[in-house]
Amino acid sequence: MKASARTPATRPSAKGALERDVLTLRLPPALLSDVRTLKQPDESMNAFIAAAVGREVRRRQALAAHQVIVALRDQVRQRTGVHPDATALIRALRDGHARDA
Repeated sequence: MKASARTPATRPSAKGALERDVLTLRLPPALLSDVRTLKQPDESMNAFIAAAVGREVRRRQALAAHQVIVALRDQVRQRTGVHPDATALIRALRDGHARDA
């Protein structure tokens, strides 16, 4: 499944509506049946699949961001070590007890 390299997936037209590039999908029969069953009666197959692909793109972007955060957390942990739990200190400060210097 390869998108056209010459144009973006969507672009504004002269009328302000988004144009779409054409893409042919080959789905397994069981998946196509599920799509037909689950989409709303007034929803087009295109809208259903475009929404699903959009969710998957955002999910993969979030997963990539999470992996970067985990890697950075590991780098900080290796450089600084594990920090002690600050819960007791925070509770003491909330109760008005000054922190010992």
